[in-house]
Amino acid sequence: ALNTLGVIYRRHGDTALAERAFRAVLAREPANVQAMANLAQALRLQGQLAEAEQLETRLAQIQPYPPFKFFDLGVAAMKAGEYAQARDLFAKEIARSAYYHEFHFWMALANVGLGKWDVVREELAKAEEYSVTQPQRRLYAAKLESLKARMERTSTKLR
Repeated sequence: ALNTLGVIYRRHGDTALAERAFRAVLAREPANVQAMANLAQALRLQGQLAEAEQLETRLAQIQPYPPFKFFDLGVAAMKAGEYAQARDLFAKEIARSAYYHEFHFWMALANVGLGKWDVVREELAKAEEYSVTQPQRRLYAAKLESLKARMERTSTKLR
């Protein structure tokens, strides 16, 4: 949300506020390549070329892979039934963009395949928390409630 706010500020010509928003994202997610690229652009617009170039150099080192690369590979691994590999790939994407709800949803799905129900519950809760629309939140909340009900039925059968 802060990255989007920064883009809005930049588009409206308020590059100083855009810079603050992008720096706030990077304080929480130092490897967030979107915020880093946006900050470099805002700095260039303000004439801070040396710092912009440093960020661009760092960005080139951090991101030899385009956004969603690990996510796309993770989805392919899921389709192939390679849940551990998918989990590892989704973890890489989450490390780059920790607050994107869909990454957490897919991480939950990978962990369903691995039978790690506590992780599934945690990841679905994160997906719900980080989603940006009410329909998304309701969808994730419903999935989480369904999972909880299924887990309760399973634990009752085991008693």
